[in-house]
Amino acid sequence: MRTLLVEESLSLRALMRFALQGPDVEFVEVDLHSDPAAPPTCDVAIVGARYPVDSSLRMVAALAASHPRPAILALATDPRPDRIDKLTAAGADCVLSLPFTPDQLRRAVAESLEDR
Repeated sequence: MRTLLVEESLSLRALMRFALQGPDVEFVEVDLHSDPAAPPTCDVAIVGARYPVDSSLRMVAALAASHPRPAILALATDPRPDRIDKLTAAGADCVLSLPFTPDQLRRAVAESLEDR
């Protein structure tokens, strides 16, 4: 499973790598401000959705438009319904609120992949 991590926090990226590590998992990391027009090919993408949220929305939309389309999880520090609605409208399959446990992340990834 090729997993794209789009998150500014080094500690949060380390937690995600720990939670999802396995023999068939490859991690690719990009900066949230990298060019959303050319996202790397992946099976699952985890996108940090902090302020400014516009960068997150652009990255989620670019991933949703890519082929093949990955499962997309957005991480929200502010789980207000209007922010969650914007992320899902942009293409996120799941919005996971911070803080989360490694088990919650694994379940969210598994559920998103099952829907594919």
